[in-house]
Amino acid sequence: MGFLRGVPPNTATLTMQAEFGDVYQYWIGPLRVIGVCNVEDIQYIFAHRHMYEKSSSHMDRLRVFLPDTLVSTTDIFGFIGFDYDLQTLGNDDSSQSNRLKKSLKDYLDVIALALLLPVTIAKIYVKFNSRYRQALNVIREYTDRLIEQEQGKRSETILERKRKCLIASLVGSRQQDEKIELALPEEKRKDCVIQEVLRFVPPAISTIRSVTSDDRLPASGAQLYKDDEVIINIYNLTRDKRYWKIDPDLFYPERFQGEDKDHHPFTLIPFGGGHRQCIGQDLARFELKAIIARLMQRVTFGDGGPQNHLKLSHADYNPPESISFSNQLQLLAEVDHLA
Repeated sequence: MGFLRGVPPNTATLTMQAEFGDVYQYWIGPLRVIGVCNVEDIQYIFAHRHMYEKSSSHMDRLRVFLPDTLVSTTDIFGFIGFDYDLQTLGNDDSSQSNRLKKSLKDYLDVIALALLLPVTIAKIYVKFNSRYRQALNVIREYTDRLIEQEQGKRSETILERKRKCLIASLVGSRQQDEKIELALPEEKRKDCVIQEVLRFVPPAISTIRSVTSDDRLPASGAQLYKDDEVIINIYNLTRDKRYWKIDPDLFYPERFQGEDKDHHPFTLIPFGGGHRQCIGQDLARFELKAIIARLMQRVTFGDGGPQNHLKLSHADYNPPESISFSNQLQLLAEVDHLA
């Protein structure tokens, strides 16, 4: 496996597809892993939920350190959606202002190490790690305080927030003028840019399914057996020239208004597919639209010169996992408070 030698995972999967075809296999100890890269087999896997379920080993590992994912979701939504300052929530003490930021960093540092450990050892590590337990308690404390503040707000305060808060105002505007906004050329252009960002640098390069009963993939004819792990290579689909009429290595939003407008729906699945696709994808897309709107309001963009379209090699692409969660929060805060 190339990524074990420092090769980016997306480059490793593209290399394996080039060398071994659309379906390949490798072993991790006793576990047989199947990589699938062709759109027909991927659509079949997503459509047959009774035979391809969310990976149990993957879920077991996530449950070790994410017993309550609503904690993280609430923090993100409150931070960028309703202008809450989660570092203080009204506390001006500078020593307290960094409390949540430090807790988020500690929480993610522990998770980063736990991901590399076997599940049993990870459970023990997390259970007896005082740094992790303390960080989790702080995050929950701020989440409870956020909920308490929201429940105590009067209707006048909520209306005032809608006039000031970017995302809340966009929600109100979209509820009233959705048909008008969708008809505007700039809205269509913005949607194309968002689509191309998600295609060019997808949030995840793959997703995993466990085979619950023996089966054979229809397009490739590959035989799968119960308990096999199937990796659906999302990134490979976005770079496969069989599925894109315009060079897929180009960052070119106009593709969705032209030749690639009617692309196969399963060639662009940044949030997965089937009944296990990401339930937060609408929020994620809305966040992207809100960030773009704020940048267009506050930032002046200039012509980049004759090279109008970005083209990168696969080795230049660093998966989003390299950006820490705390840095993402800081970046979103800076975008939302540009003056």
